[in-house]
Amino acid sequence: MVKIPVYGVLVLLVLGIAGCGAQKGTTQIKYEKNGDPQTISAEKDGVYALYTASDLTPKVRQRLSKGDRVGFEKTSDGRVRAVAGTYSQTLAASNAGGVLEAGEVTVRGWRRIPTEAIR
Repeated sequence: MVKIPVYGVLVLLVLGIAGCGAQKGTTQIKYEKNGDPQTISAEKDGVYALYTASDLTPKVRQRLSKGDRVGFEKTSDGRVRAVAGTYSQTLAASNAGGVLEAGEVTVRGWRRIPTEAIR
C-alpha cells in the first residue's frame, strides 16, 4: 500500500525535473520568491523568453539587442516586475490571475532562445 504513493511522488518529481530541462535556451538571469531582484545587460542580440520553473512554454518572448536590460526589479510599492528591453510586467501578488503569478511559483527566469527554436 505504501509503494503506490511513493511511486506517484517519484513520477511527479521526475516530470518536474524533466520540465525544467525541456525549456529552450540558456538561462540568463533568475528571480526566486523573496530574493533580491536583479537586472543584467543582454549578452547578445536575440529573443529572450520568460519562464516559471515548471513552464514548457514561455510566458512572454522579447527581442533584445546586446546591452538591453533584462531581469527583475522592485517597484516603488515593493512588488517585483519582470523587465526586458521595453517590456515590463509586474508579478501578481497571488494566483488570482494575471500573466505572471508570484503566489505559489518560486522561481522565474529569462532564457535566451536559439534562433532555430523560434517558431
